[in-house]
Amino acid sequence: MLAWLLQGNIYFFEGFGKLLFAACDIVAGCIIYRYCMMKNGDGRQAVICASVWLFNPLSVTVSTRGNAESLMSVLVLFTLFMLARGGYTGTLIGAVTYGLSVHMKIYPVTYALALYLHINEYRSQANENSGSSWYRHLRCIWPTSAGVLFGTVSLLACLFASLVCYNW
Repeated sequence: MLAWLLQGNIYFFEGFGKLLFAACDIVAGCIIYRYCMMKNGDGRQAVICASVWLFNPLSVTVSTRGNAESLMSVLVLFTLFMLARGGYTGTLIGAVTYGLSVHMKIYPVTYALALYLHINEYRSQANENSGSSWYRHLRCIWPTSAGVLFGTVSLLACLFASLVCYNW
């Protein structure tokens, strides 16, 4: 998929990929800002968090030298943002972007267990008063409809992207 995204280097101009990755850095900063505003509503803290990403010399250097890590960051951050929004649509869109991020590079697969437990914990907080703390933690492991939906859709998105890119 990355090779198809970088066809602009051939058809438009040689620095197309670097421009794409620098734009992804800006998009990542916007997602960080919106996530912070959604979580606590503190505009000053949201600006600081986004600025740490946007003005970090390491992320700027990596993306402008032509590395696709900023694209991976956008996909993973958007997954987190959609999961934080909650609901069926947020889980579904988050699962698709997570599946695409795993297709792009394999290392986001290490986030799968944490995302699954977060989704299940978030859904099981409605019955928080029942049972001991151990029971509440164990309940996060038990599959919920949202956890199964996230796992199934992200797996299908990754497999579909792999199938399309392999046969194309």
